[in-house]
Amino acid sequence: MGEVVAKGATVWATALAVVTFGVSSCGKPDEWRGWVYPTAADLTRSIELGTFTNFEACQEAAIGALRTLNAASVGDYECGLNCRWDERLAINVCRETRK
Repeated sequence: MGEVVAKGATVWATALAVVTFGVSSCGKPDEWRGWVYPTAADLTRSIELGTFTNFEACQEAAIGALRTLNAASVGDYECGLNCRWDERLAINVCRETRK
């Protein structure tokens, strides 16, 4: 099932969002996007890391960013697969998110 990334909080997407997203991403190569949360207790504050060709590169960049921010012990991160901005929901919709 797909997930929705909303201002740093991950919530389950509705079936409609998953179906819509599945149709819109056909034929494109996989793309991972990363976000870092300097304070895990405040997921409304995030730093977008950009796009990556695989999960491992996203994860490595996220962990490195947390270390650079001196936030490795208090921060968090997530990597999302094939994310897109949903104007109607005003959130990023990702096929999958991982840490």
